[in-house]
Amino acid sequence: MTRQRTTTRMPDRPRRARIAALVVITVLSVGCAGFGEQFAEGLRVMTGKGGTKEKIDTFPDLKKQAAEILKTYPKPRWQKVFHADAADIFELVPGIGLLLGEVQVSSALAVPEFGPVNVYDLGTRKKLWTYQRKDLQWGRYEVLSVRPRILLRGISPTGGYYASLNPKTGQVLWEYAVKATTRNVYDSTNRKIYLLDMDEQGGQLQALNVRNGSIAWRRVLGRINKDAKITIADDGAVYVLANKLYKMSAKNGAILWQQAIPRYFNKLQELNLRVTKRGVLLWDRRRLSLLDTRSGKRLWGPVYPVDPHPRAPARYEGIQVLAVPATRGGIFVSTNRKGIYRIELRTGKISWRYPLEKQDGSDLQSPFFLSSNKLYFTTYKSITILDATTGARKERLTLPFLESGLFSALTPDIFVQRGNKVFMLREGGAVYALSKGSNKLLWKQVVNLKYELFFNTTQINNDLKTVVPQQAQAKKQLKDSVEWWSMWTGAVDYQWRGYQYQGSVGDKGLGSFGSSMVLFQSMMGLSESIEKGLKAAAAEGLAERLNMELTNAAKNHLRSIQQGYFIRPYDSRQGTLVMLVHLDSGKRYDLIYSPVNIGMRRIDMRLPAFIIDPSGKSLYTTEIGTDAGKYKKYVKFKYGMPYPSILRYSLSDMHFGGKRR
Repeated sequence: MTRQRTTTRMPDRPRRARIAALVVITVLSVGCAGFGEQFAEGLRVMTGKGGTKEKIDTFPDLKKQAAEILKTYPKPRWQKVFHADAADIFELVPGIGLLLGEVQVSSALAVPEFGPVNVYDLGTRKKLWTYQRKDLQWGRYEVLSVRPRILLRGISPTGGYYASLNPKTGQVLWEYAVKATTRNVYDSTNRKIYLLDMDEQGGQLQALNVRNGSIAWRRVLGRINKDAKITIADDGAVYVLANKLYKMSAKNGAILWQQAIPRYFNKLQELNLRVTKRGVLLWDRRRLSLLDTRSGKRLWGPVYPVDPHPRAPARYEGIQVLAVPATRGGIFVSTNRKGIYRIELRTGKISWRYPLEKQDGSDLQSPFFLSSNKLYFTTYKSITILDATTGARKERLTLPFLESGLFSALTPDIFVQRGNKVFMLREGGAVYALSKGSNKLLWKQVVNLKYELFFNTTQINNDLKTVVPQQAQAKKQLKDSVEWWSMWTGAVDYQWRGYQYQGSVGDKGLGSFGSSMVLFQSMMGLSESIEKGLKAAAAEGLAERLNMELTNAAKNHLRSIQQGYFIRPYDSRQGTLVMLVHLDSGKRYDLIYSPVNIGMRRIDMRLPAFIIDPSGKSLYTTEIGTDAGKYKKYVKFKYGMPYPSILRYSLSDMHFGGKRR
């Protein structure tokens, strides 16, 4: 039996479209009656109560495409329609079903809004329960855990909230609102959420108990800088980096010690913290220092791997990547233009330097990866392996020109070790397998570059910078998103620089939503100022959609290895594909799982997600699919098109080989 669960929603966010609707009402009262039908249609669309009239029926063409695809590619074992435009949450809940978060796009200005979260039974395909989440402008949702409770976090520049749900029934166990200025960090080990609030009176750190939503403890810290940061350490402590450095007990919030931050760290917003076995490591763009974990007193520093007083510092110069091994050995630092250094944790002395050569490329594209006393890293055109003790180069694999172009300036390359192989994953659509013993390349699989790639964070980010209006809030959201991705990957040491979020509504941006403006162009009596307002609202809608795509692309990259397979979606004229690579054998299979849906491609709202179940037998994804008998039509932006579906494929239906089919 389906259980419906509704919670109190946040007040509807202000929308220029709704303001425009009121203007249209005024125009209607004085306008020409001959255009009444067009006005009424536009009003229904802008208020979210209707859709545009169908001008293009995509069904005949989609059915032909689907039939052609099924001549070569397997049919999904089942296909379950859901009534939304896309899904931003797609997670398995072990023993219960599939968690799916719906996203709707308004019919007039294509502004995305977060819809409900549903759980589906994977056996019966029935909806078990629904949770109506809050709509967050310029926001995102994260699933922090699915067992023993589902824990959701909604974040936006205007505030957010946490929600804990019973995974079996959808019952809301508790919700907790978070202000936009509150720093909040989830501690999965101690099952707490740390909330740092700052105001004119000072700062206060609270620990929210995830089990019941109650405040476990709170501690007043006095005056706190607005750039304060929270770090959770493996030693059972919480560190707060503010006007002072505090070490606190995660259990009861007791202040174990507090120390003034060394004066040579003069910019808190650039300061980073890492707790190591030797001590607490602090660093900014130019210097490092180590403090004692028991007292907070300085052990050594500052150490300058770069010129402390440059006459004209390079735009990207400074500490870019930092790695600390689990042992008490050395710290590995990249300063890009100057090279890579090893600094001894015990003494702070620089033991070796590896200069980045022209063949390496100038900027690192990955975090450091340490395995068996080897240091792995990538630039845009090479994979390099160094001896971690001496700094001698053991191997450098130069990537072909076309493959070097697959790197992303936003999402780093990722190294993963599996058995006796080390894999390098590149967001643009490539996986390289290296022998852990000989360091040689065993095999590689790269997306066919004759086909159009999609969901690459660099391209989406470039589109965002073009279309986002000149608003401080929008710029801040984009900057925070980049910082969030680097933290999410564990590459907290990445200092992404050089990005200037100077959004402007230009021809490129407006062209992407031209189809959604057709209704308004037909309305009589709209003044130039109203038209500009509508265009600005539509541009913001496009920017929000691109921001969702950017978040989704980063998530896909970070979870691209599942159950021994590498997964990467891409496009072709034939349809939407996913490249699957079996990591043990290096063999691949490229599956076309959906024909080209021109309606959704027109409005730039595509959020692919993939799950391989723990048994390694089934692949789940979302799209309109190739089973045309399951299509259900709806109309949006003049297009009659199918709703998307949850698709289940059996991996046993796929025949893995060496090349793309």
